[in-house]
Amino acid sequence: MNTKALTVICLTLFFITTISGQQEFPNDWHHVSTNNDGYKGISTNEALSLLEGKASETVIVAVIDSGVDHDHEDLKNVMWVNEDEVPNNGIDDDQNGYVDDIHGWSFLGNPNGENITGETLEETRIFAAGEGYKGDKNTFIKAVKAYASSRENYLKSQRAAQESIDNIALLEKLYPNEVSGNRFSDIVTKDPDIEATAKALSQYVNNGGTLESYKQQLQAAKTFYDDAINFYYNPDFDGRSIIKDNYENQNEKHYGCSDSKGPDSAHGTHVAGIIGADTNNNIGMRGIANNVKIMSIRTVPNGDERDKDVANAIYYAVDNGAKVINMSFGKAFSWNKKIVDDAVRYAQRKDVLLVHAAGNAASELDGTNNFPHKEFERRGFLGKKTPKNWIEVGATTYNFNENFVASFSNFDKYFVDIFAPGYQIYSTTPNSTYSKYNGTSMASPMVAGVAALIRSYFPKLSAKQVRHIILKSATPIDLKVKRPDNNKEVPFESLSVTGAILNAESAIKMALEN
Repeated sequence: MNTKALTVICLTLFFITTISGQQEFPNDWHHVSTNNDGYKGISTNEALSLLEGKASETVIVAVIDSGVDHDHEDLKNVMWVNEDEVPNNGIDDDQNGYVDDIHGWSFLGNPNGENITGETLEETRIFAAGEGYKGDKNTFIKAVKAYASSRENYLKSQRAAQESIDNIALLEKLYPNEVSGNRFSDIVTKDPDIEATAKALSQYVNNGGTLESYKQQLQAAKTFYDDAINFYYNPDFDGRSIIKDNYENQNEKHYGCSDSKGPDSAHGTHVAGIIGADTNNNIGMRGIANNVKIMSIRTVPNGDERDKDVANAIYYAVDNGAKVINMSFGKAFSWNKKIVDDAVRYAQRKDVLLVHAAGNAASELDGTNNFPHKEFERRGFLGKKTPKNWIEVGATTYNFNENFVASFSNFDKYFVDIFAPGYQIYSTTPNSTYSKYNGTSMASPMVAGVAALIRSYFPKLSAKQVRHIILKSATPIDLKVKRPDNNKEVPFESLSVTGAILNAESAIKMALEN
């Protein structure tokens, strides 16, 4: 493996959220005041103080995601329970078309206990469909190019990761004393690959890391690339077959199973905790909203979610009483945007607020590179319109400096509405554990949590009004920041509609004035 390949591997370890030697963040930093001289949170504490002694109504928040661990110590008391359904009797007691949907539903499994885990990406599905793809020609050409280019890059990265793992194993075998003593700079060899590996390890250890953590990160990278080749960019993979739905029938609604947790609920559980982890049990952490019920709708696999499932998840959430829906997912291509648009319109008619993560590609959004998004597809001669019940959220870090916008966050003056904390966010993970994650996936539930708080204490406010309050009350930031796609310093206000960050205290103050 050459030095360039090793550099690629080191740079692609960004998705590991806990790296030895990095700054330690307080678990609740995102709750502190936006005006704090240290961490720039969303002023949750101040917002709750304004609400002390006031009555509230329970609000159902749907988490459309990978699943939620409903038995988690910090979530079990705040999970939505379908009171009209008798658990595990195999009967659709409430006749809503979904059998035994106690805490929600899964569109990624079947009644026999089988679940989709890995999935392809949408560009792979479009490539595999070939002439059978019913979308426009330009999208097809763009998707095929993206598939071919990305698959080749991931194959190279997969090989590089494996070579790094092999080189470390060789170092341990040939230089056991130097390795055991973390003296990688003492290793002298004429093999350029081994030398590059030793130099990288030496630098990593000098920065506070360990050999073991480095190996763990490499293995995580290798697993990620394996998944990319085996699932994301594998046109022959058909994980959908276990669902037994008629995928050609995009309007089909009643399929899936009651396993709303699923086999890999880490992401969805983390999102759920940010919104509404139990605020009264004095354990773990606390969510933003203090009177919510979390409805889990498993829709997002390890790969790209399907438009059919996303639309059905929105319908399910709305029909079963959700007033806020969090959607921390997205993809570069859409198979059938119309059915998602129709579901968003349905939610708008039913007064349900949708909150969506802007994505982690460090890209400027333009309506063609991230789906779903807040613009309806054009119909005939009618111009494009935006829903009045949609908030798109980018991610910030912890302090007002040039790195305030998270380096991974998507952005745009039109397609992104607001920013919120999405860096080193501590929240619930499966089996009553807790972890810190990065992503716009963490920023979106910040906004959803504040929306739920408003809808709980001010139930007469419509989704449109709540959206207006959240965006209007956000704190404008007069700051030059690094633009995520090129690191050029630009005004923060140029990266979103509001040019502002979420402020729960200001939002509650504005709600009190209505």
